[in-house]
Amino acid sequence: MVRRKKGDYQNYSYEIEEFKGVIDIPSSIDGAYYSTKVLKYFFTKKYLKSVIYQLFKNKTVEQLIDERVRNNQIISIQEHTSPVRTDGKIQYPNIVTDKDNLRYLLKYLKKYNLWYATGSEIADYYYLYTKTKIEKKYHGKYTIKTDVKNIGKELSVKVTGKNNNKIKINDKIINPIGNNKGEIFNIYIENIIFDIEVI
Repeated sequence: MVRRKKGDYQNYSYEIEEFKGVIDIPSSIDGAYYSTKVLKYFFTKKYLKSVIYQLFKNKTVEQLIDERVRNNQIISIQEHTSPVRTDGKIQYPNIVTDKDNLRYLLKYLKKYNLWYATGSEIADYYYLYTKTKIEKKYHGKYTIKTDVKNIGKELSVKVTGKNNNKIKINDKIINPIGNNKGEIFNIYIENIIFDIEVI
């Protein structure tokens, strides 16, 4: 077990994990960690705290996002939907107070090719991913095994190597969704065990 002081994120896991059947999606960006480029907040306490954080951690919110993307980690921005607690005090972070910073962060994220999803969609895909195995049979042919709960869902598979690949399932040909690091295929799951062929 790693003992941490408050604010120590060096050993914190930003991976999705499952505990007793519940899928835990971590918050990896504090919505009240303001970019110093959003000058509207210049005279606020949260802006000052963000500047102090950057000085001590030597990391801007933009660098934090870049690090999450580089490490293939989830980007989940923590926010409360209500700006006020039950005792009448403002709670941080919240989408009302932080709206301009949120707009800036979402605009900043546009430079990356990311999947935008709800928590439920991420949890569903995580379950699909962890309960699915791909076994190589022989050159270009694979068997996919999954859980019965995944029937009717769509699995994304990345194929690397030569370009212009296609996937064949029985007599059906599936074309890729192209990207510059390989080819992504969305495969509709009809059975818990089925074969695919990369052609």
